[in-house]
Amino acid sequence: MSSVRVRLDHLVWAASELDAGSARMADLVGMAPRPGGSHPQWGTRNVLLGLENGAYLEVVAPDPALPVPDGGRGFGVESAGAGRLVTWAVRSADVHAAARGLASVGVDPGVVSSGSRVRPDGRVLEWVQTDPMRDRLSGTVPFVLDWGETVHPSTDLAAEAAVVGVVERITLRHADPERLEAALAVLKDPGGTPVDVEEGPPEVAASLLLVDGRRIVL
Repeated sequence: MSSVRVRLDHLVWAASELDAGSARMADLVGMAPRPGGSHPQWGTRNVLLGLENGAYLEVVAPDPALPVPDGGRGFGVESAGAGRLVTWAVRSADVHAAARGLASVGVDPGVVSSGSRVRPDGRVLEWVQTDPMRDRLSGTVPFVLDWGETVHPSTDLAAEAAVVGVVERITLRHADPERLEAALAVLKDPGGTPVDVEEGPPEVAASLLLVDGRRIVL
């Protein structure tokens, strides 16, 4: 097992139905997620909870008001059931450089593009990112975001007292741990969240210390 630190942006918990996924997350962490918004390009919508250190937890599910995109809805939501952690994201001030670095170690980050969603209050959030729908070693390699001038979602969640705790550690498993380690080395941040890499079937797991003192693993 090896370990590196990266700057966590958010965790992606996918569910086949938003209300059920939100209820499941509330049971796990002891707090109901807050409304997020819709992603027209992926046919999904989300709810959010804050995490310490400027990160957040996203529950994403199909948006029945949106058409199904070519290739299906994002993040495998249609087969996610009540919910599971499917992937994660890191923050970078230079998404293009991060994308080139990932490609150099044999991980296809996809095209860097702009994304956006409209909050329930009408405010538009905008960002630049690598393609979150790329396989990236079965989701174990994070996609990369830069929020630019947009207020980060964690800021509003902290103001709403919707912070559930801190991610103490992320554990990644993959049959090719060396390539996974090489990808994380591209994204490393000495002040970030510890990430362990192990050999095994593909999996993303996050260990959280909740504000009520409980420790859980998503």
